[in-house]
Amino acid sequence: MTVSKQIIKRLRKERGWSQERLSIISGLSERTIQRIEKSGDCSLDSKLALASVFEVPPNDLEDKIDSQLIFEESTYDWGTALGAISLLIIVTVVFSMLTRTYGVWEMSCLLIVDGLAIALLSASHGFKEAIRFFSNTLSVVKKVSRAADYNATIIQANLVIQNVYIIGFVAMLVYLLTTIVHFPGKSEDIKFILVEAFTPALYAILLSEFWIRPFKHKIEKQMTELLGKTPESSQQ
Repeated sequence: MTVSKQIIKRLRKERGWSQERLSIISGLSERTIQRIEKSGDCSLDSKLALASVFEVPPNDLEDKIDSQLIFEESTYDWGTALGAISLLIIVTVVFSMLTRTYGVWEMSCLLIVDGLAIALLSASHGFKEAIRFFSNTLSVVKKVSRAADYNATIIQANLVIQNVYIIGFVAMLVYLLTTIVHFPGKSEDIKFILVEAFTPALYAILLSEFWIRPFKHKIEKQMTELLGKTPESSQQ
């Protein structure tokens, strides 16, 4: 018998449990937990124990749920995609005019913020889930399989927003400290330094507040509508 190793990992991490903690709560050995998260192989007793601990039906731990995780049906929202790209281009052009990096630093900041955001989400949820999440942020959602899938997306969105702000402001502080320590002569151009230092933080704000958070609000609204129409779906 098999279960979805991705779902087991996701449910465990959503609750902030280590494999050792899950082992204690479920009554399974830590080696069993490790095997399940690695291969998905488990006995019926182990499956029932995990379902009980996570408070979900046993069938929700199977691969068929993982294959349709988040959205069953969606189409790309090209208007949102073009709007986001246009905003980034405009900001990049404006900031490159205020600095002397000719757009190189601006594009580097964009890659740093976006790249690390994807990397951190991949570390916690897996690369496949990270790509699926960012792909879904540019989609018009038509149908969702379960209310729990909405909740999983909202959790991921909150994590991305938190990580993006940390990345942006840490990059800003690193730039300021590096400039002050290693390029003391450059400190005379305070206007350029401040603009260049604020660039990664600005991209973090744009990514969080004009891309991820609106997507999160859209999912929260649809989740509310789903629960309002079908209250029993919250028990699935």
